[in-house]
Amino acid sequence: MFARVNRWPSLKPEAIEDFRTETVPAARRMPGIRELLLLFDRETERAISISLWESREDMLASEPAAQQLRDQDVQTGLASEAPVVERYEVVVREGAP
Repeated sequence: MFARVNRWPSLKPEAIEDFRTETVPAARRMPGIRELLLLFDRETERAISISLWESREDMLASEPAAQQLRDQDVQTGLASEAPVVERYEVVVREGAP
């Protein structure tokens, strides 16, 4: 499993609903998507979005569409600037018992 992590320096609170209504449905149509998370600090308005992918190939194939979604957030003013994007292999994942 692989993860793409977007570190947003500033994201408006309205971006939370946009993530639910725009980003999640768009991502669900991408082959290999497993899970999506949005972490948000309401005091600083910093955010981290994480997408988990079945394979590295699936994650990389989704890059153009993911970039388009990130660009939209900046163009619409939901984000003040583009996020720092990082990619990782998930080496341990443990759910609650």
